[in-house]
Amino acid sequence: MEALATAVSRPWNSSKMTSKHDDSPPKKKRKKSTEVVVGQKNPVMVLNEIKPNIEYDIAASGPPHARIYSASVTVNGKTYTAEDTTKKKAKARVAQMILLYSVQLKDPSVKAPLMEEVVGEVEDFSKDLSEVVCDSEDFFYFESAVTQKVKALPLSATNNADQAKSNPVFYLNRLKPGVKIEIVNEAGSPHMPIYTARVVIDDQTFEGTGSSKKQAKNEAAQTALQKAFNLERTNPPKATTSSTMSSDKPSELEFGDFIARQIESTYQTIMKDEQPSVSRYKVLAGVVMTVGPTADGATVICVTTGSKCINGGQLSMEGEALNDCHAEVLARRGLVSFLYDQLNTFNSNPSESIFERSNGNSLKLKNDVLFHLYVSSAPCGDARIFTLNESLASPLEDLHPNRQGRGALRTKIESGEGTVPVNESAIQTWDGILQGERLLTMSCSDKLARWNIVGVQGSVLSNIIDPIYFHTIVVGSLYHQVHLRRALIGRIEHLQGLPSPFIFSRPVLSTISTPPDRLPAKSPKNSVIWIQGWPEHEVVEISKGKLLDGSPSRLSKRHFFYRFVALASANVEHRSLLQKHVKNGHVTYLSLKQAAQAFGEAKEMLQSSLVIARLGQWIKKPLEQDSFEIPFDGSQLVFSQHSHPDRTPSSPDF
Repeated sequence: MEALATAVSRPWNSSKMTSKHDDSPPKKKRKKSTEVVVGQKNPVMVLNEIKPNIEYDIAASGPPHARIYSASVTVNGKTYTAEDTTKKKAKARVAQMILLYSVQLKDPSVKAPLMEEVVGEVEDFSKDLSEVVCDSEDFFYFESAVTQKVKALPLSATNNADQAKSNPVFYLNRLKPGVKIEIVNEAGSPHMPIYTARVVIDDQTFEGTGSSKKQAKNEAAQTALQKAFNLERTNPPKATTSSTMSSDKPSELEFGDFIARQIESTYQTIMKDEQPSVSRYKVLAGVVMTVGPTADGATVICVTTGSKCINGGQLSMEGEALNDCHAEVLARRGLVSFLYDQLNTFNSNPSESIFERSNGNSLKLKNDVLFHLYVSSAPCGDARIFTLNESLASPLEDLHPNRQGRGALRTKIESGEGTVPVNESAIQTWDGILQGERLLTMSCSDKLARWNIVGVQGSVLSNIIDPIYFHTIVVGSLYHQVHLRRALIGRIEHLQGLPSPFIFSRPVLSTISTPPDRLPAKSPKNSVIWIQGWPEHEVVEISKGKLLDGSPSRLSKRHFFYRFVALASANVEHRSLLQKHVKNGHVTYLSLKQAAQAFGEAKEMLQSSLVIARLGQWIKKPLEQDSFEIPFDGSQLVFSQHSHPDRTPSSPDF
């Protein structure tokens, strides 16, 4: 019926129905469409993409020769109505109204063309205060996985309080229509390219650099806006170009850039002779040690890559497999390996070690030694539960599907990407996993939050050293300061009364000025591990948790266990700890974990506080994986045929 109605000739169009040729039937001349489009799409199409299966109620009024059609739509309990001369136009009008006032779009500038067509003011009830970009003082560098989002710009050169919410390239094109910004140079490594963009305005040349072509163009446009039009950016990022820094205390962003460059340059050096299939990564992480809060005496402790976990069927009852090969998790294990090296150094030459005597028989880190963690992408889990706003031109709702579950514990899924909220009733058993149940591993956000309570040294080392905490956590892409702080600090801030010497550490959270590009869409099958002092790096097959030749990694639980027993055996004060847990000539890994009572108490307090806060129950691995043992005769370590003959305590690798 609608098609039939639109075919009827209207009186006011009769003068346009004549043909230029007498020998052909008259043809209608199509009128230019006056409908507003969003990204080359009709508003009805845009609305259907956001809210599928939306229903329009059409009503007609007026005489047959001059019908007026009314379209009504109910969204979230509120009804919107618009009128026009055709059903199609009426539907477009009401769709425009809903897009303006009932749907929160990623890019507010998308609404600009709609404002010219729709008259009237309707309450915007969809505003999500937790997602407002420009109104939050805590919102610093909220950017996509590919390029950093540029801050708002003033609408004019005057002191106008209003600011443009468009990027510099778009705004420059408004001031100089048709201006061209070209990429003139590409430098750097494949993992961290540096692009240079150039724009010429009134015989003046302006350049900008960035880790992507888009960012380089944005920077060039921003430079042109600042110098040619006197438009300043609010809170501009401070880039650091040199590979070294002065001893003066740098800003957090400068320090983040320095830490990231140290990790990236080290990785390029150790992987220069590797095949691209091995060197490519999705997430890069590492730990840098400094003396004080500056770059003085900076040393790269470890560099790791990876973003997947072991297959459940490959779990090892002997502690020989790496369960979690996410880069930041491996970086912590790399730091533990370095701690073992320094403990051995303390036994032979205390002045050369980073440790010093603490109360009783334990050791502690020297006051001026700090550790800084770098992760090229935000840790998986709660730190990523926010809207990316990846495309400014995409008119989709700015509402994260899981935002109601922010703060909750989340788990990684075996052979899968991303995380899911914990299942309160999930209990992992060894036989259940072997029969096909998916192995669940706590997210990296949850693990980082736990490290802020119990430290990074682990339970076994807690028997002989005080807890060690990260001083700084630097995140590359997907950095959102508000959500990162909630995930690592805010959701456990109510925790009090930790047993001594444990504290609630609140590390400095920082980012970098040029977040790295998202490299491959699919995670590589291997992880790379390099520790300071190693002659060569390791390549781990993630699905099996072991090296490519099937041997255990030097970061495996079993290898750390051998190192601890060898270390404690060489010290009279610590040897008694081992002797207490010897049964039938063997000492078990689980018994030494449980011996660290203060560590266990702090961990239990953390997990209980999360349950009380209704954030979920911490999912544990099957108990059998920590029940392995090694021979010990009560005075010194005895190696069996199952140990590593090429990595004895006396060897440099041990």
